[in-house]
Amino acid sequence: MARYRKIDPRIWNDEKFRALSDSGKLAFLFVLTHPHMTSLGAMRGTVIGLAEELKASRKPSGKPSGSLPGSISEGFREAIGKGLLEVDEDACYIGAKNFLRYNGPESPNVVRSWETAIELIPECKLKVQLMQRVRAYTESLSEGFGKALPKAFAKASPNQEQEQEQEQELEQEEDKNATRSSTEVAPPPSAEPDASPFVFPVIAPEGKPKAWVLPASKLAEYRQTFIGVNVEMEIRNALQWCRDNPRKRKTADGMTRFLFAWLKKEQNSGRPTTAPQIPPKPRRNPPTFHPDGSVTYDDDVS
Repeated sequence: MARYRKIDPRIWNDEKFRALSDSGKLAFLFVLTHPHMTSLGAMRGTVIGLAEELKASRKPSGKPSGSLPGSISEGFREAIGKGLLEVDEDACYIGAKNFLRYNGPESPNVVRSWETAIELIPECKLKVQLMQRVRAYTESLSEGFGKALPKAFAKASPNQEQEQEQEQELEQEEDKNATRSSTEVAPPPSAEPDASPFVFPVIAPEGKPKAWVLPASKLAEYRQTFIGVNVEMEIRNALQWCRDNPRKRKTADGMTRFLFAWLKKEQNSGRPTTAPQIPPKPRRNPPTFHPDGSVTYDDDVS
């Protein structure tokens, strides 16, 4: 945890901060100066827990504890609503978005220490966003600070949370398929009689099919629309692309749009769909016509 913090006195000129009630101002300042706050501006905690801490610290000696003027919990909610704080109640995550703007690292060694600080923060979507902000902030500093950034931050990507969910869904689907293949003697008949042999893996929420079948009627439409394209070959190429790029797969509703764009791009490319025909080699001498109706060429090799 960071031992010392910086609080810019211009905070009292900030419109969002001034709009807070007294309880809201106290709650926000309490988070900034909390002993458990890490050097990254986030920590493990709950709104209820912090509110109880503040009540306990204001308890008059020898008297039962009571609420402060206004609700302390409401004060935290105000700060959250103004965007000064971000909270994930389920993960017990509390953070101040602009913490590093006023408490930046003094040296690359401080940046290296973030490897320990990030481990103290609960895993959640807000933590991923925090890591992205930290990476962007550090890269804006000198080269020495950027090189000191721990690898955990360098791997953070804007789609990390979604990619993790998709990977988990794909793993669960593979497990289900393995279970079905070991218990079923033959695959069940297709639920769609108008189905072509092309079955695409797609992204779908839990409990929904993870595969989409190209209807035979749609395949016929593609053949009529894209006359200059080998439709079957290009659809096989698109199918293989979806298999090889699980993180870029489409939803079932987006598959027809995806295939239309794929085939249209191929049609506009101007590439030939079949091998060019090689014309016969011209003969150098004219043919000789015989009375029996046969024809010979002087170029023929006997």
